[in-house]
Amino acid sequence: MYTVSLGLRMFSDPSAVIDWGAMFAMATLSLLPQLVIFLFFRRFLVQGIATTGIKG
Repeated sequence: MYTVSLGLRMFSDPSAVIDWGAMFAMATLSLLPQLVIFLFFRRFLVQGIATTGIKG
């Protein structure tokens, strides 16, 4: 059980040829959950930023 960043780092072996296609695929798949959460909560984030400057 490793974190995603550590797993990506262990995937690249300095003594061997790096499979860049698989590396980019793993990086993309590791970003998808964060992107989905951001897109789902974007409305609340913008609403919170917009109402921060209102006094009263």
